[in-house]
Amino acid sequence: RMEEHFVYPTFYSVRFWTASADCNGPLKNFFFQRNKVLIPEAWKEMQAWALSQLEWLEDLKRKSRSEYIAGDEMTVVDIQVYATLVFFEDLGAPFIKQHGEKLPWTKALITRMAERPAVKKCHEHIKELFGQGRRNAV
Repeated sequence: RMEEHFVYPTFYSVRFWTASADCNGPLKNFFFQRNKVLIPEAWKEMQAWALSQLEWLEDLKRKSRSEYIAGDEMTVVDIQVYATLVFFEDLGAPFIKQHGEKLPWTKALITRMAERPAVKKCHEHIKELFGQGRRNAV
């Protein structure tokens, strides 16, 4: 459910946003050469759909003691949601920056995931590849 109703809409909202009048800067029309079928006016609706799924997750997790999305252990779903939230945070889908107060469980998940040794190592590797971080590479 999270892949279909959160990850995909988030990816497409960013793609559509890059073709919209709301996007300025280095990502403007970034996907146009790769995907000629973009719907610039749909980016806000796609982002709203993705946000509604994070709100659905928040409601679900209020009733559960689990620290992870699909149970008591980390799964690919947690990795997908973390990667999507972190990757797109400064690329047109700042869910945590804009809605963090409504998403306390999701915000805590991001913090837990960021503290994992493998995730820290991944972020260090990205910094090695791109200098100060991804923002300089875009």
